[in-house]
Amino acid sequence: MLARKVFLSFTHVTDPASHAECNAWYQLDHRPENLALGGVVHGERWVHSPVCAESTRTCAALDGLHYANSYWFRNPVDESFAQ
Repeated sequence: MLARKVFLSFTHVTDPASHAECNAWYQLDHRPENLALGGVVHGERWVHSPVCAESTRTCAALDGLHYANSYWFRNPVDESFAQ
Protein backbone atom coordinates (compact mmCIF):
# COMPACT_ATOMS: atom_id res chain seq x y z
CA MET A 1 0.00 0.00 0.00
CA LEU A 2 1.28 3.44 -0.86
CA ALA A 3 2.13 5.85 1.91
CA ARG A 4 0.24 9.13 2.14
CA LYS A 5 2.59 10.94 4.52
CA VAL A 6 6.21 10.61 5.60
CA PHE A 7 7.61 11.85 8.90
CA LEU A 8 11.36 12.51 9.03
CA SER A 9 13.37 13.38 12.11
CA PHE A 10 17.04 14.01 12.62
CA THR A 11 18.70 13.31 15.95
CA HIS A 12 21.78 14.72 17.62
CA VAL A 13 22.84 12.90 20.80
CA THR A 14 24.47 15.49 23.05
CA ASP A 15 26.05 13.02 25.50
CA PRO A 16 28.39 10.62 23.66
CA ALA A 17 28.05 8.13 26.54
CA SER A 18 24.30 7.79 25.94
CA HIS A 19 24.33 6.38 22.38
CA ALA A 20 23.85 2.79 23.58
CA GLU A 21 20.92 3.79 25.80
CA CYS A 22 19.32 5.87 23.01
CA ASN A 23 19.75 3.04 20.49
CA ALA A 24 18.26 0.45 22.84
CA TRP A 25 15.25 2.67 23.56
CA TYR A 26 14.69 3.35 19.87
CA GLN A 27 15.06 -0.27 18.76
CA LEU A 28 13.23 -1.97 21.64
CA ASP A 29 10.53 0.56 22.63
CA HIS A 30 9.95 3.48 20.29
CA ARG A 31 10.12 1.72 16.91
CA PRO A 32 7.97 -1.32 17.82
CA GLU A 33 5.33 0.93 19.42
CA ASN A 34 5.13 3.07 16.28
CA LEU A 35 5.12 0.14 13.87
CA ALA A 36 2.14 -1.31 15.79
CA LEU A 37 -0.01 1.72 14.93
CA GLY A 38 -2.65 0.99 12.31
CA GLY A 39 -1.56 3.68 9.88
CA VAL A 40 2.20 3.10 9.95
CA VAL A 41 3.42 1.34 6.82
CA HIS A 42 7.16 1.33 7.54
CA GLY A 43 9.78 2.81 9.82
CA GLU A 44 13.50 3.06 9.24
CA ARG A 45 16.56 4.57 10.87
CA TRP A 46 19.97 5.48 9.49
CA VAL A 47 23.20 6.19 11.33
CA HIS A 48 25.35 9.14 10.32
CA SER A 49 28.60 7.45 11.28
CA PRO A 50 31.88 9.30 11.79
CA VAL A 51 33.09 7.97 8.41
CA CYS A 52 29.93 9.27 6.74
CA ALA A 53 30.28 12.58 8.58
CA GLU A 54 33.73 13.03 7.06
CA SER A 55 32.29 12.74 3.56
CA THR A 56 29.45 15.22 4.25
CA ARG A 57 31.54 17.99 5.79
CA THR A 58 30.50 20.37 3.02
CA CYS A 59 26.84 20.20 4.13
CA ALA A 60 26.41 22.39 7.23
CA ALA A 61 22.85 21.11 7.75
CA LEU A 62 24.27 17.67 8.62
CA ASP A 63 26.80 18.91 11.18
CA GLY A 64 26.23 17.15 14.49
CA LEU A 65 23.63 14.79 13.06
CA HIS A 66 23.83 11.25 14.44
CA TYR A 67 20.63 9.58 13.21
CA ALA A 68 17.90 10.06 10.63
CA ASN A 69 14.51 8.42 11.24
CA SER A 70 11.51 7.99 8.98
CA TYR A 71 7.99 6.68 9.35
CA TRP A 72 5.67 6.14 6.39
CA PHE A 73 1.91 6.52 7.00
CA ARG A 74 -1.25 5.33 5.25
CA ASN A 75 -4.86 5.83 6.34
CA PRO A 76 -5.76 6.48 9.09
CA VAL A 77 -2.93 9.01 8.70
CA ASP A 78 -4.15 11.69 11.09
CA GLU A 79 -4.96 9.29 13.93
CA SER A 80 -1.67 7.42 13.65
CA PHE A 81 0.35 10.60 13.21
CA ALA A 82 -1.24 12.11 16.33
CA GLN A 83 -0.39 9.00 18.38
